[in-house]
Amino acid sequence: MSGGFRYRTYGLIIQSSFRLPELAPAAEEFEVDVEIAGATLADHLPAAEIRTNWLELSGSAALLKVKGIANYLTTDGRLILVDISPEMTQDGDELTPDVRLYLLGMALMTAVYQRGGVPFHMSSIAMPGGTCAFSGDSGDGKSTIAAWLYQRMHFPVLSDDVSLLQVVGNTIRPLPGPRKLKLWKDSLAAIKIDYQNIKKDMLDEEKYQVYLGDEAEENNSLSLRCLFLLERCAPNQSPVIRQLQGAEAFQGVMSSVHRPALADFYLPRETLMKHVMNVAERIEVVLYRRPWDLSELDSTMRHLLDFLESSSRSAASGSGCEIKGEI
Repeated sequence: MSGGFRYRTYGLIIQSSFRLPELAPAAEEFEVDVEIAGATLADHLPAAEIRTNWLELSGSAALLKVKGIANYLTTDGRLILVDISPEMTQDGDELTPDVRLYLLGMALMTAVYQRGGVPFHMSSIAMPGGTCAFSGDSGDGKSTIAAWLYQRMHFPVLSDDVSLLQVVGNTIRPLPGPRKLKLWKDSLAAIKIDYQNIKKDMLDEEKYQVYLGDEAEENNSLSLRCLFLLERCAPNQSPVIRQLQGAEAFQGVMSSVHRPALADFYLPRETLMKHVMNVAERIEVVLYRRPWDLSELDSTMRHLLDFLESSSRSAASGSGCEIKGEI
């Protein structure tokens, strides 16, 4: 594929027929890792070993079907074809936000798996002393916390919802992803985000995509310091920040693997286990159980920042940080 646009994200160089404004531009001299182009796709994937009404998988290809948005064919970790109707583009060469959401989400992460990588269901933020990541089930507040740290503390967002973690010696380096956040309407109001560049999801009237600047590009060498595993407090349950060790830490990182069915299909089990172990051994893994009520977000986030400050002091003194029980 010649012409088009060249970008970088998650450590990959992407050549695209479409404009993808949430990605940082890449210089022409870099070798392309993944190509993106438009195409008319068949309704089914030949020789698929797994078939559902929205996803079909074979050894070298994956067909993702998002009704009302687009179909995406990811092949060999190097080519993503997008089948869209004309109304799903704007200005001729820019895909609508919803089409880009699935393209740079599951379709691209499928390419990562096909290339032997491991994406994680995490948002990651560049903070003083190192990057912090936040993981949990959908709706547990990964993007809300990232938005709070971005808006209130001015910490750059490295990635929202999905993170790629690179092992570099004894450290873990998060690779910057698309420059956006996806937030519920009530989170936007609670954090008082009032940007001009906000787009409503076509498939969900209560969710919005918020497009950010490029300041995270200056923080792409920071190592990952801490992974917070998010849980909701039950009624009358006290909030907790507790550092995990050993098997608990390993299981916490394993639970954060993005789309584990894709990991099981495309990766040897030993490859996945080794990468998860490498991450768990090199970072702090912390259980963060907090009230779900957005009216308490400011106070619970201050507790988190206090924990990080205490952890930094303990590390500097060599005493370690072992905080258990209530916040």
